[in-house]
Order: sequence, then C-alpha cells, then structure tokens
Amino acid sequence: MPTATSLIVVSYETRDATLACVRSLLEHSRPGAEVIVVDNGSSDGTAAAVAERFPAVRVIAESDNHGFAKAANIGARAAQGERIAFVNSDCIARPGSLERLEEHLDTHAESAAAVPRLLFEDGTVQQNAARLPTVRTIAMQYLLGRVRDPYRLGELTEPARIESCSGAALLIRKDDFWAAGGFHEDYFMYVEDVELCRRLGELGRAIHYVPGAVMVHTGGVSSRPRA
Repeated sequence: MPTATSLIVVSYETRDATLACVRSLLEHSRPGAEVIVVDNGSSDGTAAAVAERFPAVRVIAESDNHGFAKAANIGARAAQGERIAFVNSDCIARPGSLERLEEHLDTHAESAAAVPRLLFEDGTVQQNAARLPTVRTIAMQYLLGRVRDPYRLGELTEPARIESCSGAALLIRKDDFWAAGGFHEDYFMYVEDVELCRRLGELGRAIHYVPGAVMVHTGGVSSRPRA
C-alpha cells in the first residue's frame, strides 16, 4: 500500500543543514510517511552521514550534481506516497506544518498543491508565493529592484489560492505532479518551480498558501560559494 506522503530532500554540499532538515521531517511527519534524500554528488559526506544517523531514510546517492529539478524528479520516481513533499535541505519543519498541509489537500479536492508560510531565521515572512511572472513584473523586479507582495502574505490568516510558489517547501499530489510533467529538467536550479505552477494552472488545478503551516528557511545554502 502506498504511504500517505513521501518527503523528498535534495542535497548538495549541505551535510549539517540536511541532517537538521531530515531530523525535523522525521519528528513532525505523520506515521507512515517516508523520507528520501537525493544527494547530488556531495563531497562533504552528506549521503553517508544521513544513512548512518537515520537508517529509516532512503538515500539516493548520485555521482554527479544534476541540479534541483532532475534530482527532485529522481526522488519523485522513487516515491511510494500518494503525495510528495519537496523540502529544501535548508528548511526546518515546525510542529504541525506537514500535518496542516496534508489536511488542506485532504479537504480541498481542487487543490493540487499546498505551500507553507516560510520564515527567515529572524522570523520575517518570506515571499514564497507570487503571481505568474509577466514582462512587466520581471522588469520591475530585476531592473527596478521592486519585489511585489500581491497576496500580502504576512497578513494572511487563512489559506489563499495563489498562482505561483517557491519550490523550497511544496506538498503536491503525485498524480498532479506527473500530469504536469514533473519539474522541467532544462532548468538546473531556479524557475523550475514557477514553470510547474504555470502548467498546473493550465490544467485547471489550484495551488494554495497555508499560513498555519510554518517552516523556517535559511535560503541559498546550496548555491553559496565553496571555500
């Protein structure tokens, strides 16, 4: 029988962060969930450390750095759950976060995916939900430095439908994920989440932001320069 949720963590040179992330997922996931770590050829011993400390976790140790999209798809193909949670290695799940996301999908048949409220370590709300980009919004963000918050995420107290979300923490029905084609592997890192959201929208499937589900996200750990 399939498990309720497969929790997938893609790691690259983030051993300590990955261990902390996996620990939080194991502590706060429902019984029957599985955790899968796909390691992108890290040289810091991430795969071995996860296998040693968390024997129940399935570790898929790749020899190369495939980037996020391809590694996430590798994890999704191995997943036994009816739902897939993609969680960045620099995320920490807070109590109740995974359960609230699952409960949202359980009670909203129109929703393909649900994302939590993400906080920086200082408690600031991250902008992990947005409208699908247009030429105008891209110009405002990258040329004028204006980052819009169309949903006023910090003020939301109830789930809200959104057009696009970050893939840093995302719960999605497996059938919807593959109906939309999974993550587009032409994107090594970044944009693949927006592209997935666009395709879900074309299929008429909803994405919801669930403010009662909270995770802490450091951000950018895998893409930081190495010494």
